Amino acid sequence: VGKSAVHLVVAELLSRGFNAQIPAIDEGLDVFLVNLKKNELYLIQVKHTYYITHNKSRPISITVSSFEKNKKANVYYIFVLEREINKRDFLILPFQIIDQLIRNESIRFQEDSKKISLSVIHNSEDNAFIGNTDVSRYLNAWDVLLYKK
Repeated sequence: VGKSAVHLVVAELLSRGFNAQIPAIDEGLDVFLVNLKKNELYLIQVKHTYYITHNKSRPISITVSSFEKNKKANVYYIFVLEREINKRDFLILPFQIIDQLIRNESIRFQEDSKKISLSVIHNSEDNAFIGNTDVSRYLNAWDVLLYKK
């Protein structure tokens, strides 16, 4: 499922005019994205989750070591949210937003402190929350890859 989510993200990016590719060697980042107009490289980590209820995803884990290693500029996390059969959303979060969610404790470290765990919660189809923080602006927002925050 994880590999299919990566291919799904690449297909979405290609259909939107991005030059996206999967690196030959897996070093923790799933997709390289080149923005030729801005001469920039984006590094993307893809995570996939299903929903345990109609409004709350299963927990998504990110290893702390991977997160710490990815403090580079232009790292994005794309969460493929499988709500129902053939109903998917994409939550596209820059590294800085994940870091901010950790600092404001919307994302917490798991007990073993080797993983960061988060769930996406919805009050409606068009919104998304992580903890108490509204991240709706990043739901299906492919434009965040075009603009620096």
